[in-house]
Amino acid sequence: MIQGGRGGIGKWVEQVCIHLNSAGAPYRIAVFVLRRDAGLFQFLDGQSMLRIHTVSEVFRHPVLNWLWHQLIWPVLALVTGMKLAHVPSYRRMPLWMPCPTVATIHDLAPFFHAGRYDSLRTHFTKWIVPFLARRMDRIIAVSEDTAAAVRNCLEVPADRIHVLHNGHDARQYHPGISSEEIDAARSHLGLGDHYWLYVSRIEYPSKNHCCLIEAFEIFCNNRRDGDRWQMVFAGADWHGSGNVHLRIAGSARHRQIITPGFVQGAYLPGLYAGAAGSVFPSLSEGFGIPIVEAMACGTPVIASGEGATGEVLGKAGVQVNVTNPEAMACAMQMISTDRSFREALIAEGLRRAGDFSWKRSVQGILKIYGELTTQPAEAEPSRGKPIAGIAVKDVG
Repeated sequence: MIQGGRGGIGKWVEQVCIHLNSAGAPYRIAVFVLRRDAGLFQFLDGQSMLRIHTVSEVFRHPVLNWLWHQLIWPVLALVTGMKLAHVPSYRRMPLWMPCPTVATIHDLAPFFHAGRYDSLRTHFTKWIVPFLARRMDRIIAVSEDTAAAVRNCLEVPADRIHVLHNGHDARQYHPGISSEEIDAARSHLGLGDHYWLYVSRIEYPSKNHCCLIEAFEIFCNNRRDGDRWQMVFAGADWHGSGNVHLRIAGSARHRQIITPGFVQGAYLPGLYAGAAGSVFPSLSEGFGIPIVEAMACGTPVIASGEGATGEVLGKAGVQVNVTNPEAMACAMQMISTDRSFREALIAEGLRRAGDFSWKRSVQGILKIYGELTTQPAEAEPSRGKPIAGIAVKDVG
């Protein structure tokens, strides 16, 4: 489910594994990944408690992938004596496992956005997922908003749901991004000095790119220097992206709208730090990691005050009605012209970003592992009571 590391689930798996490794987790953890994705885990060494187990690329197909989780994974768990299984997406929750099972749920978008997915996937989510979710021993929700959706849409008892917020990689995203890193990111994407940034896959309609395009047009039209500004959509094409590209092509500002596709992580900090601001107009999110990354780099953020984005942003950014282009354009104008307002947002954003830590999230995960395996999370690794993290086998 990590999709080459190009989405929120991929980032979650990567960071959880990194911090399980650095925490010296007292468990032997087997991480099952598709073969082409194994390169994302090069940070693991021979001393790590995590071991990568590659799965044939045949199972990248969504249907076969789902069948692997339903048929092959439970058999592996039974044969190898796994003590616990952890699946990082509601779309792959197994019907049965011979051990306690944890699922992380990032969002439940199909319940709130009709037409976002094809009818088969929508019906699966609405009719099968609630049944599977209620069979999980624990569910980790990445925000209070997602936890409420799990309770209300999936009817999972509240005592089985744990809220563990996502974090940000403070080694990569921080306020000390150098001018060289900013220049490298701008050069890589062919950008000038004045641009707005939206980091998200290009998906229609839920990511709301078209409304932001209109806001950008209004912003530029209201300024004498409007021709100098650029709007950067940093993300890979996804469902419905053709609608967004058609809207860009029809815009009078189409030459100022940059769509570089997925941007490698090495360039993202500089891209954030060099932006006038990060605009995140998504209509529905389970968390919104780019909001935290932008704040951590000292970049002002504009986002919806509703749902998880409002929960994550708090008072550290500009909360607007993201279905109102005029409101977004007004916020962009304020940030670009009012220096004291901008500096206050940066200061509050840096403080807010510190509230979200992958280390803290992994500590919560280890506590859940300990509760489900009756082994204290602080147990010494030498005791050799291995359990599964993402999916774990007993190595004796």
